[in-house]
Amino acid sequence: NCVKLLVDNYDFDVVGLVRPLNNRAAQIEPLQHENSRFYPNTTISEIVSQAFVEDWINSTNYTSYYERCAPSQCTYTIRKRLNIDILAKMLGFYGGLVIILEIILPLLVRTSLQRWSKHKEKSKPIVSPNNITT
Repeated sequence: NCVKLLVDNYDFDVVGLVRPLNNRAAQIEPLQHENSRFYPNTTISEIVSQAFVEDWINSTNYTSYYERCAPSQCTYTIRKRLNIDILAKMLGFYGGLVIILEIILPLLVRTSLQRWSKHKEKSKPIVSPNNITT
């Protein structure tokens, strides 16, 4: 059984450079393009991108399906599982928050203590030796 090619020899730049292993392969004729939506000069990449399909036929018939199968009842089951993604995101958020707080909190505490101590020094009353009574 001979396998026919979907494209003719003129689509390739290397025609004649490679000798076929089988003599019958050298005598392959291109397919007829009269009944095709692809023109004779259509590139292989365009035909491949169209999945070698000439025409998509969509004929969905649910009535026919239910008449053939004739189900007495239709049921479905919902299965709930532990969503690991949510747990992983929560742990990641917690880990990131801990790291950020370990960096920021010591700086905030140190800055607050420095400002508090400066404010405390400014608010002390200045005692001069002239004001001391004995």
